[in-house]
Amino acid sequence: MGTHKTITKIRPKIEAITTAFIVIVLIFFSTYLLYLKSIEALKEEIKIGLKSNVAAAATTIDGRIHRQFTRNTERSDSLFIAHNEPLERIRKAARNIRYIYTTILKEEKVYFVLNPSPQNDNDKDGFPDEAPALMDEYNNPAPELLSALTKQETIVSNPYQDEWGVFISGYAPFYDNKGDFVGVLGMDLELSNFYTRLAPIKIAFEKTAVIILFIGLVMGLLILYIRKHTQSVIKNNSTRVEQVIKLKQHIEETNIERIAILEKINRAILYKLKVRDYSHKQLYDWITHIIHYRESINKEKNIVKVYQNWDLDDLFYSLILQAQEARIMLFIDQETKIPSKVYGKPIVFYKEMIAKLIVFVAEKTNVDNVKMTVKMEEEQLTHFKLKCIIEGGFNYDFERQFYKHSNPRVENNLMDYHEFDFVTGINQLRRYEITIDSFTSSTTAGIYMIMDLEKYKE
Repeated sequence: MGTHKTITKIRPKIEAITTAFIVIVLIFFSTYLLYLKSIEALKEEIKIGLKSNVAAAATTIDGRIHRQFTRNTERSDSLFIAHNEPLERIRKAARNIRYIYTTILKEEKVYFVLNPSPQNDNDKDGFPDEAPALMDEYNNPAPELLSALTKQETIVSNPYQDEWGVFISGYAPFYDNKGDFVGVLGMDLELSNFYTRLAPIKIAFEKTAVIILFIGLVMGLLILYIRKHTQSVIKNNSTRVEQVIKLKQHIEETNIERIAILEKINRAILYKLKVRDYSHKQLYDWITHIIHYRESINKEKNIVKVYQNWDLDDLFYSLILQAQEARIMLFIDQETKIPSKVYGKPIVFYKEMIAKLIVFVAEKTNVDNVKMTVKMEEEQLTHFKLKCIIEGGFNYDFERQFYKHSNPRVENNLMDYHEFDFVTGINQLRRYEITIDSFTSSTTAGIYMIMDLEKYKE
């Protein structure tokens, strides 16, 4: 018992932790995928922008003049300076471009030609290094630069490292006035600047991760509260159910004790009757009726309510036979649109109950023939309601008698066994929510009832 209570206390916590973990993992995984997609999209956007800029800048280079720059050209040459200055203006106008330069391919080697970009102090002498240009060999070019020089294509490189730093570079070919290929323009974006542009997405992802943890915590606490509340409700309901069961058992035991007492009294009365003391006969009959009535109710409660398919014609035929046994002629008028087969309580239940009503109508209206009209009251997709009207001769007092016999009182000393049997049947019908009542017209009196039935089930 103690172990069960411990498990009950631990289980809500485990469920809360598990739920929180699953929520965090699912949301975090989805957010992480979105983060990766965003990073890839921004990288692609930056590369597309770099590719577009380098292609546009390459169109500004005069390839014919560019061919004139050789190893013998001086850096102070006015034509060389005049062609460097436009490239530097383009570099400054472009976003985060560190270097801009032109290269050519000669004897399968890559050489710098124009390079106006200010250099870093890589040799640590306190002054910017001299820019590689005018046929300085590029010893460690990116593979994409070699591809651009050999295939004459515009391309953006993956991150690479050389002696000047770590870059992502864009390359575009340029031509002379005859359309002949001359060289390739390169634009270098430092990788640190590249990742700086990605930083806002990373910060947003980190903030989202904190929010995800908070959501998971809230979900876990909510599940913990709901589970504990549910357990409390279940425990309270179980306690109430146990109380109801105990109360029901107590009532049944009390009823059994009362019946036992009545039977004991009856045995004493019966003894007096045997010694020819007939003054107690009425009391004996009355107590016997009460015992039979009480036992019929208990018996009905213990009946297992089995539902089955059965035929309405079988019910009507059996009612006619039972009426004949009671020396009553029963005429049944049935609407043609009523389904022939139904699904519900066993046919014997309806047969016994309706037979009692037929006998009651015949006796109270003093006739030998009774008419029963059966018609459709209401029809739905799976259910329908039948209205059965059982009528005999005219009796102005019929409704009062029906009420008296269907609602007996303890002070009524005129009740006999048949009357108790009748009220037992009425109670059984009402227990199954069958509407039943009496009526009186100018020529007839009788009983009508409305039965709710299901249609035939395969």
